[in-house]
Amino acid sequence: MNYFVINLPRDIERRDSIINEMQKCKLNFSFIEAVDGRLFSAEAIKINYNEEKSIELFNRKMTPGEIGCALSHIKIYNKIVTERLPSAVILEDDICITDCHIEKLLTDLEKIYPGDIPVVVLLNFVDRYESNKNDVMINEKYSMHDSYRSISSSAYFITQAAAKILSENIFPAYVVADKWEYFQEKFFPVKMIIPNCIGLSENSLSSTIELTGDRRKKVKLKFNYKYYLKKNIKTVIFNLLKKPFMQLKRQSDLNGKPSQTP
Repeated sequence: MNYFVINLPRDIERRDSIINEMQKCKLNFSFIEAVDGRLFSAEAIKINYNEEKSIELFNRKMTPGEIGCALSHIKIYNKIVTERLPSAVILEDDICITDCHIEKLLTDLEKIYPGDIPVVVLLNFVDRYESNKNDVMINEKYSMHDSYRSISSSAYFITQAAAKILSENIFPAYVVADKWEYFQEKFFPVKMIIPNCIGLSENSLSSTIELTGDRRKKVKLKFNYKYYLKKNIKTVIFNLLKKPFMQLKRQSDLNGKPSQTP
C-alpha cells in the first residue's frame, strides 16, 4: 500500500511525530510537501482558486489555508493517476494510528475496491453514518458503511479511479478538501469504517497552515439567490423523499465516543 503524508518541511515537530507513528507500525511512506496558500501571490491565487465557483456552490470564499490544503490533496491525486497506483492512503501529519494491523484492513479494502472502482473510505473517526444494504463486514474486526456528512480529511483510502475524477474536476480549487458530502452527491461513494483505525494526535489542536479555516458563510455583496434557491429545493427533496427512509446512526452511541488519541 502507498502511504502519502502531507507535511510542511518547516513543521519539524509534526514531522517527527508522524515518523514515529509510521515507524511504530512498520509502515513505509512518502512525504508530500504541503501547499501553503498563505504564501500565494494574488496571481497565484487567481490561477489556483476559482472563487466564483466556490461562492456559487457553497456561498463562501475559501481561506488561503483551505486553498493550500485542497491543492495539497490534489497534488497527491495527480500523483496517483500519473504513477498509475491502484490505490493509496492519504494522511495529514496530525494523526495517530490506533491499530497497527492497518495493513490487513487495507489489503481487504483493495480486494473489495480495485483501482478502477471510484470510492473513498474514511479511516478516521466518523460519527454519523447510514446503515443500509451497502453495509459490509470487511473482516472479523471492521465493518464498512456509507459516511454521512463527514468533514475530516485526516486519513482516507482512495482508489485510482476516484483520484482521477477529483484531479479532473476540482482544479482550480473551489471546494475544501474534506467536503465529502459534495463528493458523494457529485462523484462517487464515500464510505467509513467502524471502529476507526486512525485517530488525532495532540498536534491536531493547532494548525500551522490554517487547514480548517472559517466555515461560516461569506456571502457576496449581491445576494446569492441562485445558491439559496438550489439549497432550499435540495433540502425539501431530501427531507421528503430520502431522509424518512434513511437509517442514520452515530458511532458514538455504540460504546461512547472513541478517543481520538491512543
